[in-house]
Amino acid sequence: LDDIVAAQAKIRELKGALAEIDDNHSKSQEALGELEKQHEKLRREYAAAKEKLEQIKVFEYDKSGRAPAWMRLMVYETLVCGTPPSSVDGIVRAVLKHVAPFIKVKMPVENTIKYMRVEIGLVSDAMSALVLANLVRILQIGHDATEVNGTVMLAANIRGELGGGKKIDVMLRGCFVAKGRTSVLELKSILEAMEHMKSVLKNWRDEHDRLFPDGPAHDLPDPDGIDLTKLLGGSIMSDNANQDKELIVAHLLSAVKEMVEEGDAEALAAMSDDELNDLVGPLIVTCARHTSNLLVDYGAEAEFAYLKTA
Repeated sequence: LDDIVAAQAKIRELKGALAEIDDNHSKSQEALGELEKQHEKLRREYAAAKEKLEQIKVFEYDKSGRAPAWMRLMVYETLVCGTPPSSVDGIVRAVLKHVAPFIKVKMPVENTIKYMRVEIGLVSDAMSALVLANLVRILQIGHDATEVNGTVMLAANIRGELGGGKKIDVMLRGCFVAKGRTSVLELKSILEAMEHMKSVLKNWRDEHDRLFPDGPAHDLPDPDGIDLTKLLGGSIMSDNANQDKELIVAHLLSAVKEMVEEGDAEALAAMSDDELNDLVGPLIVTCARHTSNLLVDYGAEAEFAYLKTA
């Protein structure tokens, strides 16, 4: 009997131990599941951090000593912001010292940065040429010339429309040296700038084909897409002198006559230039700023004359 009682006690003890083992196993499984979740979270965080670290640029040059494309773009943007070439290195180092002090900076020398400043003009022309060639039509061209220390500078801003109706603004060569300040020379300057943009885009396409003869093929637009006749049906805005705007209109109408097919030549000949202009010509718009300046000037002159007689 004593043996039976002792055996029953032992069985109860073993059952308790087994229950405790089961409970510990369940807790261990829960802890293991939690650890696996934390491990997965840490793995994702590590992958994201690694991806970000891999995006950090390294200040290194190729075997011939040429700066990588991203560094040239960084220098371009710094120079465009008005930074002198002599200060670009110092500014880059100052920013990185506070943002990413672990990056070792090795910038191009000042003379190289000066050359990069010259490159900006070509990069800007290439960007503008790409947009101009892709335009479906030119909605408006606004141009004006001014003389600075004996040099005539011309700016021509273009509002255009891309496929799908998207509107975009682009400058024609920024502010560039014009042939002169007369209306005829301003028109010639604009047409010459258009031809320059064509040549930039053509050279870009040719250079791509030379560098990548086996592909991939470029998707650059046809340089002939840079054409002032896209202004037909648009508008021309400038200062209060209408002669230069009228010359552009005359140029466009002449281009229309050249494009008309032979069979329509008789119908075109029966139309006057005014009728043709009403049909396809651009509108002539006067800049509101110039007009308001004239009103202010006239008002100031009248007030000054009044005060002299008072």
